[in-house]
Amino acid sequence: MHKLKQYIPLLLLGCSNNDYPLYCKYIYSDGNNVMTCNNSVIVKIELELPFKGFINLFVIDDVFKNISEDFKYEITEDRLIITDGRFRTELVIEDFEIPDFSKLFSQIGQSSFLNVTDELIDTFKAAIKFTDASKGDRGYIVISKESISATDDHRAFYNKDSFVTEECIGINNKILGILDNTCEIVSVGYNTVIRSNNMLFVFSIDKLDFYPVDRLKEIIDKYNSVHPLCKFSDLKNAVNKLNSLSFGESTFFVNIKDKGEHIEVSYESVVNGSASVTIPSIVNDKLENKDSVFVNGKFIKSINDLDYTVYLNPIFNGIIFENDKYTNILMGVLLLIQK
Repeated sequence: MHKLKQYIPLLLLGCSNNDYPLYCKYIYSDGNNVMTCNNSVIVKIELELPFKGFINLFVIDDVFKNISEDFKYEITEDRLIITDGRFRTELVIEDFEIPDFSKLFSQIGQSSFLNVTDELIDTFKAAIKFTDASKGDRGYIVISKESISATDDHRAFYNKDSFVTEECIGINNKILGILDNTCEIVSVGYNTVIRSNNMLFVFSIDKLDFYPVDRLKEIIDKYNSVHPLCKFSDLKNAVNKLNSLSFGESTFFVNIKDKGEHIEVSYESVVNGSASVTIPSIVNDKLENKDSVFVNGKFIKSINDLDYTVYLNPIFNGIIFENDKYTNILMGVLLLIQK
């Protein structure tokens, strides 16, 4: 029973405080394993407990938070009795029916998992900024046989790599939150499955059938590295300086213009005025190119990795910034990812 306490934060992923289905508030023990499940997540952990049945996980979690580590317990026919000093509680052990997951677990057992490395997790953390949870499948990082990609249709992340996976694997913020280098991951049906030591997590995800993996590759191959512009660190520094003028504005679109010997980054607020910053050009061409794009300054500010080279691409009204690991696209008003 004492080991159960350490697993509760993970078991809560499979719980929800709803009235239906009845079992979604409960932890289920068969004596050798514990499990929680709701309509979107299944958590199964190999853990021996001295009872069989269901106990409300929210209740026992709260009990554990208010007692010492030296609590004692005993089991009666339908009660879990916990005592700690002068405190005593009798928790009801319920008996519900849960869905039969044996077929799903059998499929998972026959699947080939992908090992999660620290390098992969770093890639996922970089890619997650390019997702939008409000847009269905655009809320996921997608692992395909040839790449890791993410897009919300205005911006995109692309990391060319090769993976042994039969189906695209979807990773959202919740899934990313539990990944570490002890994990393995695979796609089974419309589920992303994570296995780690004695734990199994099954996340139901949106269909990825129409996710634009091939379209992203096409854009990268066609438009990549078209027009060298500047260092990303210089661009972000310029955007940070312009940000003060965006106070009270709902949008913050900055104009990036190639002036030949330098790059001009500017912003004009409807109410606060205008400002511009000049930054060094990589090419330092004496002839003014006159290419110009508008991109979202808020997103530029959110990127922490500064080791990128920025390329201007007026063809799709945006910029590409890339390094040895990743290629990213930030578009203005065009939605070229949607073909």
